[in-house]
Amino acid sequence: MAILYFFVSPLLGVFFSAMSLIKNFTKDNALLLSLLSSAVLGVLNANKIPESDLYNYIENYRSIGGFGFLDYINHSLKEPAFFMYNYILHTVFAGNVKLYLIAHTTICYFLIGYAIIRCQEKLGFSPLVLFAGFIAAFGFPNLFSLSAHLMRQFLAASLIMVFIVEYGFWGNRKLGRLLLVLACFTHSTAFIFILALLPGMMKPVSLKRTITVLIFSGVIFTILFKYAFVLERIFSSLPFLSYVFSRINQTESIDLEPLGNLGIILFTLVILFAGFFAKNNQQIKGGNLTFYLAIVIFAFVLVNLNNTELALRFGFYLYFFFPVAWYLFLGYIDRKFNHRLGELICMVSTVFIVWFVYKLINGVWQYENIKAVLLIKNI
Repeated sequence: MAILYFFVSPLLGVFFSAMSLIKNFTKDNALLLSLLSSAVLGVLNANKIPESDLYNYIENYRSIGGFGFLDYINHSLKEPAFFMYNYILHTVFAGNVKLYLIAHTTICYFLIGYAIIRCQEKLGFSPLVLFAGFIAAFGFPNLFSLSAHLMRQFLAASLIMVFIVEYGFWGNRKLGRLLLVLACFTHSTAFIFILALLPGMMKPVSLKRTITVLIFSGVIFTILFKYAFVLERIFSSLPFLSYVFSRINQTESIDLEPLGNLGIILFTLVILFAGFFAKNNQQIKGGNLTFYLAIVIFAFVLVNLNNTELALRFGFYLYFFFPVAWYLFLGYIDRKFNHRLGELICMVSTVFIVWFVYKLINGVWQYENIKAVLLIKNI
């Protein structure tokens, strides 16, 4: 029924899907809510007036019609998984740009929602906590603002969230490694998460181990940046790897704003939320992995404070960590207080929704028709 309502009014479809989940909490209902919520954000992205990277992605998408599959992949060797994905979407949607943006956004956000649902299956928190996690994921305005700007990295980060859950929480090593490889070949920055495979990254959280991970990561990144130009030459015959090292070797900062207060607050909250959950649930390896990966990203940003572009690119991953870290923290606290935090959870979730709507109206993006989420015919 919710799907039928969605094709009349996307927002109405999400509302009835949420009501269905409240009445009958099942995985299928949770997946449907994640899918429809993702599609609503896709409709919004399809109505953004193209500028900056979004304009470039659209032009690249339109150019696919002039290539065969192999020619297009050979033309775009630097991150082949994304361009294969792009070619498939172009074929499926016959080059339609709006359908492409809807589909891309839906896929990315659905992966994030799926990661939270998989956590829920493992941890068994209250349905209200799952809702709070959904709202933090789908209603985080800064994440949404970048969803049509850094499209390759957005897809890679979504794959990484599923990787963390499958590899860490569920112990699905083969699937986890496959997702990690896909993410790395979707956007080169995802290579940082190869460190998740190192011994000790899922061991119980302690101050000594946290300092060790921080120092080890910092030393590795420092050496990597110092000798990036050498590695670029060594792997010059391998387009994908040479591209990774060439990006690392670009040490000059571009004209971007620094991380700012929000970035600092976000770093702090992710590390505190993930660390608090991991410290109190040391037997849950996925919680430990989430915390240590946040520390790794923190170390990378510290090493690259003089390189604004790289610091922002990698700091962006914490936008994805935030909903999961918030969900884990909130789930533990809610269970600790015998599920008596309903009012607080609802209040914080309301703040997210109001914040999202405010940024939607007053943010940096302009829209062709923002009412498209109210009636499907406006798309």
